[in-house]
Amino acid sequence: MERGFPAGHCLFHLGPWTCSVQTESVVGALREAFGIDPLWSAAFLGLTCFVTIFGGLRRISAVMERAVPIMALLYILGGLAILVQHLPQVPATLELIVRSAFTPMAGVGGFAGATVKDAKRYGIARGLYSNDAGTGYGIIAHATARTDHPVRQASWGWGEVFLDTIVVCSVTALSLLLTNSYIDYPGVDSARLTTVAFRISFGAWGAWFMAIAITVFAWTTIIGMYYSCEKSVNYAFGDTRRNRRATKVYMIYYMIPCVVLYNAKADALWAMTDILSAIYVMITILFIVTQRKEIFRLFNDFWFRFLPAQERGKNPPVVAYGTGR
Repeated sequence: MERGFPAGHCLFHLGPWTCSVQTESVVGALREAFGIDPLWSAAFLGLTCFVTIFGGLRRISAVMERAVPIMALLYILGGLAILVQHLPQVPATLELIVRSAFTPMAGVGGFAGATVKDAKRYGIARGLYSNDAGTGYGIIAHATARTDHPVRQASWGWGEVFLDTIVVCSVTALSLLLTNSYIDYPGVDSARLTTVAFRISFGAWGAWFMAIAITVFAWTTIIGMYYSCEKSVNYAFGDTRRNRRATKVYMIYYMIPCVVLYNAKADALWAMTDILSAIYVMITILFIVTQRKEIFRLFNDFWFRFLPAQERGKNPPVVAYGTGR
């Protein structure tokens, strides 16, 4: 069990609890769009996720690569359609976002108002959770990829951050602001608010689509996070019979927060998730500081030796982390 401490142990112990916000989003969206009881939504989500992860990581990747791109594209197109509907208000809305980031905001609708400190605090916290930049989750996913050089794989990391945060999150924020859903529906928060925004713009069909899209996003996030957590279990226990037994037990433990905390308050769940994300960030910073020499060595090797050699038509050998070559 000494292997993987502290990062591996921290992730597979605490990782499942960050998924509780996903379940809360699903039950809220489905209740808003279809009036489904949260208990049934949580049970359905938990059962389907468990069946998927029990089928193995290959099934996980197969499911995710089919579902996510289609729903993400449809969601972005839907958000852009809202922008087109309210095109004259877009410049003023963008100005509102920038102005509110640097000046206190008065309380409106369901919001009690926010200071600049609040804007920074929640913006950073939600951004970290959204794109995993700095939390270490992305490191685990990239580390399992097959590549000829670690830096080449790391260079792809910017794409997921840009698409997830700059594109998807910006579309969401503009949808909420342009439809005034955050003002006209006090007391509605989390994924329910986005569902309301799509219903305002597209009617009942918009709410139905949004609820289904949120369910797919949350579902794939849960099984995607399981992939990272299982890798941490494998690293901590090693490739042994004990590991194979532990993995089966871990599947049950992983699904507990998703099912048990489905009806908790969104603010409480996000507060817990923020604390866990802060722990991951501290561990990641510790890793970067202690491994900085190897990181810079690989960086310089890729850009100043490996890549130029390939451009000259040579075939340099595969480079791996920590091998010294």
